[in-house]
Amino acid sequence: MIASCLAVSKPASAFQLKNFLDQTKFIGVAAGTPTAGTHFIIWTQDSPRSANQSFSTSALFGSGGSPASSVVANQTITLFNGVAMNALLDISGSTAANATNVVVGYALNGIPSNKQTWRVDDTLGIRINGTAPCFRLLNSSATTEALGVAAGNMNSGTSLITWHVFSDWWNHLDQLWCPVD
Repeated sequence: MIASCLAVSKPASAFQLKNFLDQTKFIGVAAGTPTAGTHFIIWTQDSPRSANQSFSTSALFGSGGSPASSVVANQTITLFNGVAMNALLDISGSTAANATNVVVGYALNGIPSNKQTWRVDDTLGIRINGTAPCFRLLNSSATTEALGVAAGNMNSGTSLITWHVFSDWWNHLDQLWCPVD
């Protein structure tokens, strides 16, 4: 089941995903290129905010997208990116494994596949400033594989990958993502 939580009567804002380890780093599309297979990377927040650093749990970016509050714990979601209509967070292989690249993808016939959906894991209960939730995003094709930053390297331009969920999570904070409006 894929959850879409756009339940507002007026257009909402798209949200960004910042990393918990280095809260100055946000997910974006390399060079803002909407081509399928282009890597998602981290870098500092664009000013003004750019489409390639904006996400929604709804493909309806034309009506504003969805707010950060639409990322709800323990739901399976599709993360659409604002770089192009229906562009979404995908993986380069058919199943997530250690070091699988996270790339721009497009749903076949408008229906996201299992590898294009992510379960919001809030079991750690991490909060920024005590309120904003931070999650691990587990790829639905292999539920022990989380979205993270390659080698935990927080330099701008570092690619996103999937990697197994670590039991010593406090040493792998690059796998925690915080949605912000």
